[in-house]
Amino acid sequence: MKSFLVIVGVLAFANAGTFVENKLRAEVGQNCDPSLNIYHINKATADPWPPAKNEDIKISGTGTINQDVAFASLEVFAKYQGFDFDHKSVPQSGSYKVGDTAVISTTLNVPSISPPGHYSVQLKVKDTAGNYLNCWEVQFDL
Repeated sequence: MKSFLVIVGVLAFANAGTFVENKLRAEVGQNCDPSLNIYHINKATADPWPPAKNEDIKISGTGTINQDVAFASLEVFAKYQGFDFDHKSVPQSGSYKVGDTAVISTTLNVPSISPPGHYSVQLKVKDTAGNYLNCWEVQFDL
């Protein structure tokens, strides 16, 4: 009986570690405009996940380039309950060829005064001509 309890305890501890790891980082988001496919994000992560008030959240995306292009900026649009409330432009650089892999990353602060509700963040890369190359959206609730 003791060995059974030890095994159950070890399994519970192992699962708790997996839960904590999943809270700290998770694959997140989805494509929000399939017509924008010059930069196709294959995987995006957020750390920590889920976000909480008074924390910085780092969102990163790794994707494939489908047309020769030069990045100029990462446009970050934040919405609360479906309404635009923030926009920032993060300078990017790099010239890419078809088939290359590119990584984007930004850090957002979730202020302690953020009201409860539904939030979405769209990440759109712009090229040097001002064209959007993709649209990736991450949603969460506080």
